[in-house]
Parts: sequence; structure tokens; C-alpha cells
Amino acid sequence: MKKKRYGDIVQIITCVLLVSIIMTIPVQAKNYKLNQSIYNRLKGCWAENSSGGKDLKFTKTTVKYYDRETGKVVYTSKIMGCKKYKNGYLIKLKNSRNYKYSYFMYKYKYKNLLEYFGSWKLDGKYYSGSSSLEKLKV
Repeated sequence: MKKKRYGDIVQIITCVLLVSIIMTIPVQAKNYKLNQSIYNRLKGCWAENSSGGKDLKFTKTTVKYYDRETGKVVYTSKIMGCKKYKNGYLIKLKNSRNYKYSYFMYKYKYKNLLEYFGSWKLDGKYYSGSSSLEKLKV
């Protein structure tokens, strides 16, 4: 009877150790890449609506923010995903400080506008018109 209990205790300890080891292994986020049709709509130069805002350029995996005066890259955010809606797409981004935000791209109308949301949710309480983007004609 004691041998059986000892064996059970060893199995429990082994399971706890394995679970703790597995929990400490870092999970690498999958690199998301925009599909070609969405990227074709996003490529080009975009500008934040606010007067002191930045200019942006999309790649298939990132968004680069440029200072309007110097033209230098200020920071870059990773594109983490793209969720399809009936009337458009929500492009999910994350910056180097792990802040999650998104831009909504309309499917048919307002093709030169990206609506900003300070979340990955399409919810009016996270909307900001001054951080929304307008496509520049270059």
C-alpha cells in the first residue's frame, strides 16, 4: 500500500514539473501577412487627421509612422491580424509596448479613409476621429 502511494506522489510531482516547464516556454506569435488585395488598398501614404499627427506607410506585415517635419521613421507597429466584417476589414496592430489598436477599412465606400479604434474591438467607445487616417494623393 505504501509503495502505491509513493508511486502516485511521484507521478503527481512529475506532472506538476512538466506543466510548469511547459508554461515557461515562450510562445512565439505567428507573423501575420496581409493578403494582396487588402495590401493593394493600403499601400501608399496615409496621414493622421490631427494637426500634429504622423504620416504612415503600410507593408504587408508592419505599419511605419513618419515624423511629418523630418520624414524619419518614429516607430513601427506589427500587423497582428485582419478580421473581415460585412462592410469592411478591421486591421489589428500592436506596437513595441504591446498596445493593441486597429484601423477599420471600408469595403466599398470611403476608400481613402481608415477609422481608428484604440482596441481590437469595433466599438464606438474606442473610436478616435483625430487618429483616423486619410490617404494622401502623391
